Formats: sequence, C-alpha cells, structure tokens
Amino acid sequence: MSLGSHRALLAAAGGGGGDLASYDGIATTTLGSNQATVTFAQDFSDYMDLVIVSYARGAVAVLTAQLDMQLNNDTGSNYAKQRIEGTGSAVYAANWASSTSHMLGVLPCANATANIFMSSVTTLFDVNSDKYKSGHSQAACDLDGHTSGRVQIWGLSWKSTAAITEIDLFDATGSGDLAAGSMFSLFGLRREPV
Repeated sequence: MSLGSHRALLAAAGGGGGDLASYDGIATTTLGSNQATVTFAQDFSDYMDLVIVSYARGAVAVLTAQLDMQLNNDTGSNYAKQRIEGTGSAVYAANWASSTSHMLGVLPCANATANIFMSSVTTLFDVNSDKYKSGHSQAACDLDGHTSGRVQIWGLSWKSTAAITEIDLFDATGSGDLAAGSMFSLFGLRREPV
C-alpha cells in the first residue's frame, strides 16, 4: 500500500478533519521482518495534528492481541481511554482512567488466518499545546467471520502537557512482535501561518 493509498484511506475515514491536501506525509515504515516496536521520533513543532494509519498483524502464536501506542517513552499510568466496539453479534463499551498505553485496535496474530491484517486511523490533536493531548482511533479487524473480529472506536487522552516528540507502536501482549508486512504511515496537519 503506497502513501497515496493511505491518503485515500485517511480521506475515507474522515481522519483529522480539514482539507486532505494540507496533510504532509511525514514517514512510512513497512516491516521486512518481525519487529517489536515501530517508532516515529522527531520534532513535530510544524504540525498541529498527527495522523497514524496502521495496517498491521502480530507475530505471537495467539489468535489476536492488541496494537498499542505510547507517547514520548511514557510508560506510566498516564493514558485514559474509552472504547465502543462491535463483534457482529454484540456491542461493548468500556473505559480506563489510568493505563500505561493507548489501545488502537485488535491485532490478528500468528494463529489467525494467513494474510489478515487490521487497519486503523488514529488522530492526535493539538500535539504541541500545553494541554493534555486528546485523540481518537477507528479500527477494524475481520477474522474470516471468527467472533474475535472487531470494529472499534477509541477516545484517547494522554495526561501530559509535553509536546509529542515520539510515538511508539507495539503488540500489547509484550511477548510478540509486529509481523513482517505490517505498514505504518504518519501524516501531519500543518499549523496555520501566524
């Protein structure tokens, strides 16, 4: 999937709002082999919002895991999140006031049908403000009709006033890698000229 294809996915998902033409493609990583973490780290001060498009699969020998995100190497209980999800037969909702990462969606793993990947679009808003950082993620993972498939919407809050300078994406089980063929693209919405 090219950066242009991810732009189309971003437009279809309504990621971030605003004019799609104002989004800059910052970076894309496609895994050639299994890898524990994907990191985007740089000075994002030219950007107001950041959007991460994920197309991913886990390598651990289970059916599913969870794609997670941490910001600025913060491993403390500084992440609040709410989720609503559907499985095809039920709808669930949950919230966590203090967690050590943000969940971005169900990750099919080695015991799932081959060649099934999850997709998600995650938007982080006002990434350079002196406020807590808010965001949302939309994710989908079909497992050939298996009941572990999910469609999810997440509301996210990172309880830090620091500017975002690093984004780490990983398999939340802690025992598995992200699988070869997974792709992650980062886009930025530029600040308005002053």
